[in-house]
Amino acid sequence: MIYSNRKYADKLRKRILLGGVLVLVSLTVLLLLQLFTWLAIGAAVFVVAFLFIAALNLQYIRIFDEKEKIIIRYFSVFTINRLFQSIEFPVTNLMKAEAEKHLGGIKTDLILTVRTRQGVAVYPPVSLSGIKRKERQQIIEELNKLIPRKKEGA
Repeated sequence: MIYSNRKYADKLRKRILLGGVLVLVSLTVLLLLQLFTWLAIGAAVFVVAFLFIAALNLQYIRIFDEKEKIIIRYFSVFTINRLFQSIEFPVTNLMKAEAEKHLGGIKTDLILTVRTRQGVAVYPPVSLSGIKRKERQQIIEELNKLIPRKKEGA
């Protein structure tokens, strides 16, 4: 399994940045025309949109399996100081991969449950919001197919 959302996340990023620039230009025009009521409304919409996009936590994600290991590399699309993160574990340790939905299903997080020597561990959520909705479910299904099944009679 190899997956990367680089192209789609880049397209989303460009659209969001272009939309932000258009709103800022519009706000500047409203300021120059001294339409302060509309300026205040536009600024409020801009702030709400900014907070919504920040809450989505759009991320570049690359998922691949290599030598019996699952490797997930991810980092935020919009942060200034990008923190590159990675999750690596043996395929045989995967217990469950599930989607956790927030904001009315708009924000989706990948939750991985893995068996460790000390017991069961749940990795911090990885945001799947920067992935097409159809592909989110496919990723969960593909990861769950990799879960080792107990042999019958054991």
